[in-house]
Amino acid sequence: QSVFSILVFMAIFTTATVPFMLKRGVDWLQRRGELVRSDPSTKPVLIVGAGALARELAHHLQDVSSVTLLDLNARNVAIAREEGLEALQGDALDPSALVRGGIDDVGTLIAVTPNPAVNVLVAQRAREAFVVPTVRALMRPDSDGGLFAVLDSIGATTLFGAPIDFGRWDMVAARTPRSTLERVEVERVREAVRASDPDLGAHDLLPMFVRRGGRLRVFGDVADVKDDDEILVLVDREVTTT
Repeated sequence: QSVFSILVFMAIFTTATVPFMLKRGVDWLQRRGELVRSDPSTKPVLIVGAGALARELAHHLQDVSSVTLLDLNARNVAIAREEGLEALQGDALDPSALVRGGIDDVGTLIAVTPNPAVNVLVAQRAREAFVVPTVRALMRPDSDGGLFAVLDSIGATTLFGAPIDFGRWDMVAARTPRSTLERVEVERVREAVRASDPDLGAHDLLPMFVRRGGRLRVFGDVADVKDDDEILVLVDREVTTT
């Protein structure tokens, strides 16, 4: 009985004192300037898919983070390697392939295969099994509504903030010289989104990145864009010249 009483007292004491001690510890670290928040944007990135659009993302992201591409298509992997990118061949639906791609250490996973269902399955596994902080999945305008519901339920988001025509923009990326993204005014992007809803890429440009405070991140919801942000877009020249 006495041992049980001691254990109960210890449990109550611990419950009561841990929050207080934790706050004191956090305050002490803040005063010393040693409290550092983990920023997913500075951690490695795993991109599932190694097509032209995925490689375009990788080329720009590797300037700020370590990037690995994972694709089942041997040709895509070979091209990525020829372009100087880190690429592995493997099935992203196989957890062991994701582990080989370094998913245990990444801060961001981007699923950009032609198949939205595969993208969502990979996103779901990344969030639920590997607890990846930031997960984005490419979706198409004709994607089943249930796939969007799954993304919402796991806290993942649609790549580029809205569905796009993957085939079209993958071809645009393939014929566009590397690192030739253009900077455009924020308002032009907002107008493009309004004019092409629900297909973000139906206009002549595809917002790829937002640069804010010197940090580069993949374009998300246009509602989150600030007036002083720098927007980098992929432009479809065949549309702008007709």
